[in-house]
Amino acid sequence: MVAERPKPADVGEVTAAIEANGALPPFPPEELERRLFEAELGDRGREAWQVGTVIVLLLPMLALALAFPDMEFWLAAALSIPWLTWMLRKAWFLTRMTAQDCPLSIHGDCARAILACGKVRERQEDSLSLDARVEAVIRDLGGFAEYGHWQASEPRRKELAEHITQVQGALRDAAGAVFRDGDDALPPLVARLVTVMERAAAGRWTGLLDSAALPTEPLPVPTPTRGRRLAEAAGIMGLTMGAGGLVIGALALNAPAQYAVVIGVAGFMGGGLAWGGRHFGLTTRGIFGAVGSGLSAGPAPSPPAPSPPADAEGGRPLPP
Repeated sequence: MVAERPKPADVGEVTAAIEANGALPPFPPEELERRLFEAELGDRGREAWQVGTVIVLLLPMLALALAFPDMEFWLAAALSIPWLTWMLRKAWFLTRMTAQDCPLSIHGDCARAILACGKVRERQEDSLSLDARVEAVIRDLGGFAEYGHWQASEPRRKELAEHITQVQGALRDAAGAVFRDGDDALPPLVARLVTVMERAAAGRWTGLLDSAALPTEPLPVPTPTRGRRLAEAAGIMGLTMGAGGLVIGALALNAPAQYAVVIGVAGFMGGGLAWGGRHFGLTTRGIFGAVGSGLSAGPAPSPPAPSPPADAEGGRPLPP
């Protein structure tokens, strides 16, 4: 799927939303159009890469199910371990690839948040939608702070992480003020988003916002937003339906029931890892612990045979 260049009307809407909130556009229209196009192109590329990875890696599992229909359950589980290991590697690479693309993706997410500010002012969207857009910017910054600057020195990475944590708090505070003060709180939020866009483009990662705009008190632990909770619930439902479809498809192809279950579990875990394992509670330790427990679990011990009843007089067992 090829990304289309933003239309002049789209760029004009972003510029109008910025100016309506008392700020100046960070780039000329031509440069803003180019940056939005590159951000959209990067998003489309990552989406296609994720879907293709899951599909391509599921094909060998189905091929094995058809080639070896009488395969034992433990052997099927053992063969799924390399597949899950590869999915872990893919998820690791995707996380870092997304973080490395932050200088591009953050422009698209900031532009969408600014557009949401304009729609909130015009009563076309509510503040909850705006909060979800700002949270996307915060996630971009968090990923970049954790993985995007790995080639820098340790002191520089620590400084970068501390500053971005403060910037995240400042954006959350500005978005939260919209819930309290309404439209009056939109200009400060737009000003901060525009500043982040401009300074991220210039590579000023330890100066994304001025110190006056940063919170001075310790930041509270953020709680999941409504949009994130809905996205997580939809993702889990999608993974469950996909895993069920894999099981039904494997059974329709006359694969053994044990192997169909392994394919369904592997599809659920691998899909969750590819689309963001942390959001679904899937970790390397948990997956390999579950697989190891399944492989090491032997048959359930049989209960001891009942002893024959004893003679009431001598205490000797009665003959059978």
